[in-house]
Amino acid sequence: MLDNNVKVLTAKGGAHQIPPALYDYICLTSDKKLYYNEAYASHPQVLNKIAYFREAKLFDDKPIPLTSSEMRAFYDKNAKNVQEASQLQREVSDLFKVAAAKDASDVHITVRKNECLIKIRTIGDLDLNHEYAAAHGHALCKTIFMTMCDQAGKTFQPKARQDARMKAVFLPEGITGVRIGTSPTDSGYIMVCRLLKRSDPSKLNLETLGYEPFQIEQINQAKSKKGGINIFAGPTGSGKSTTMSIIVGMIISDSNGRKHVITAENPVEYEIGGQIILQKNIDGKMVEKRMMSYATQTPIMGGNTKRKKEIFSEAITAMMRLDPDVIMIGEIRDGGSLKASVDASMTGHQVWTSVHATTAIGIIKRLITVSGEDDGGVEKELICDASIVSSLMSQRLVKKLCTHCSEPLEKYVDKIDPKLYSRLEDVFGNNFSGIRLRNENGCPNCFKGNTGRTVVAEIINTDQKFMDLILSSNYEAEKYWLEELKGMPMMAHGLIKVKRGLIDPLDLEDELEYIQLPESFDRDYFKVLLK
Repeated sequence: MLDNNVKVLTAKGGAHQIPPALYDYICLTSDKKLYYNEAYASHPQVLNKIAYFREAKLFDDKPIPLTSSEMRAFYDKNAKNVQEASQLQREVSDLFKVAAAKDASDVHITVRKNECLIKIRTIGDLDLNHEYAAAHGHALCKTIFMTMCDQAGKTFQPKARQDARMKAVFLPEGITGVRIGTSPTDSGYIMVCRLLKRSDPSKLNLETLGYEPFQIEQINQAKSKKGGINIFAGPTGSGKSTTMSIIVGMIISDSNGRKHVITAENPVEYEIGGQIILQKNIDGKMVEKRMMSYATQTPIMGGNTKRKKEIFSEAITAMMRLDPDVIMIGEIRDGGSLKASVDASMTGHQVWTSVHATTAIGIIKRLITVSGEDDGGVEKELICDASIVSSLMSQRLVKKLCTHCSEPLEKYVDKIDPKLYSRLEDVFGNNFSGIRLRNENGCPNCFKGNTGRTVVAEIINTDQKFMDLILSSNYEAEKYWLEELKGMPMMAHGLIKVKRGLIDPLDLEDELEYIQLPESFDRDYFKVLLK
C-alpha cells in the first residue's frame, strides 16, 4: 500500500499529472517506482508512458504490475493524504494566527507518549493553548515540517534535532517568518516555533525598546568607530537580534545609504533597512525623495552540526570579498566565526554580533572559551585588544506594567515580602514614591497586568586598561568600569525603571536576581540617574 510519505506524481497537482481517464492504467510515485495495470500491459497508452518515464529516468528497476483495484487504491490513498494534509495545514495556520494576534513570540508543541501540549509564549510567559492526543500532535508537527517549510530536511525525524523555516505562503499577517527547531526529549520530542514579527522602522528604535539617552550615546560612540567588534550578550529571547537590526538600520540611515552592510544569519530573521534621502533635479528644482535602503542579508544554512560550523566560517570569510563597510554576524558560535570576526575588525570593518553570555563583562571570558574549543583559535591578546573588541553590551527584557491597572507600592507596604521591602529600602531609602506593582487580574487594556516588555541593559565601551584588567580579574575590571568609566550595571537600569513605575520590582528580580547594587557603583551617580 502507498506510504503516507510517498506521493503519486501522476495524480492531479503532481509533477507529472496525467488525465484522470488514465488512472486505471499507470501510476508514478515519488519514491521512483512505476506501476502499471497488468490487464493493460500491451495498451499503447501504457507502453508510451513507460517509454517516456524511462527516458526521463523517473523510475528505478522495472515497472511493477498491479490489479485494477490496487491501482485505484493508490490514487484514492493519495487523494485522502492530500485532503488530510490540507486540513492539518489549516489547523496549523489557525494556530499561528491566534499566536500572532496575541503578539506571541513562540509556539511550543510538545509531543509525549500519550499526549501533545501546545503552549504559546506571550510577554515572556508560556500558557497552555491546546491539548491533543499524541498521534494528532505528531501529525501536526509532521505537516509543519514536511509540507509547510522550506530550508528543511527531506523527512521529519522526531529523534533528531532539525531546523527549518516556514514558507511565506503560510505566514499570518504581521509575521515575516517562523523559525522552527525540533529536539528529542526523554518521552517524545518538542517543536519550538519562533515568530518573527514585521516591525515599522519609523516606530521601533532604541528609545522605544527602552534604552536611556546616555546609553544611546554610548552606542552612537561605538557606531562612529571605523572598525571594531561590537558584541551583544543575553539569553535566547532577550531581543539581541532586534536591537542589532535596529542599530544596523541606523547605520544605513546615518550614512544615507553610502555604507554597504552585509549580514550572515542562521537564518535571516528580520528585513534590515534604513530610510535615506535622495535628491533629484527636476525642472531646475532640487526635490527630495525618501526611500528605504536595505542591508545585503545572507542566510547561512548547513547540514549536520560540524558542516554548519564550516559553512558559517566560510561565509563570513567570503563576505570580505563583497566590499562591505559594516558586517553583522548573527552569532559568534565557534572559533572559526570568532577568527573571521577578528580578521574583519583588523582590516577596518565594523562588526556587530552576539554571544551567549550573562553579562557584558562575561563576554570576554566567553570569547576566550569559544576560541579554545577549536584548533587555530584567536590569541587572548587579540580578544583583549580594545581596538579590536570595542564595545560589550548585554540586555534582558522585563515585563512592562499596565498604566491603567497597576497599583502604587505604598498601598501594599504591609503586604509585600519583608525581605523584598528590605532590598528596596537599601536602594531607595524610605522614598518609594513612583514604584508600582502589577495587578495580576489585569484589565481590558493588558495581559495579566502587563503590556509588552522593555529593555534593561549595560554597555561597556572598552579601553585598553579595562581589557588588561579583565585578563587577570573580572572583579577589578568591573570596579574600574563602574568607578572610572562611570558604567551603569543592568540592575541599576532596571531599578531606574522600577522607580519610574514602569516595571514591577518582582518582575525585575524574576528576570535578573535579587535587587542589589554593586559595592563599586556610585550611589550619588545613581541618584542623578533617577532624576
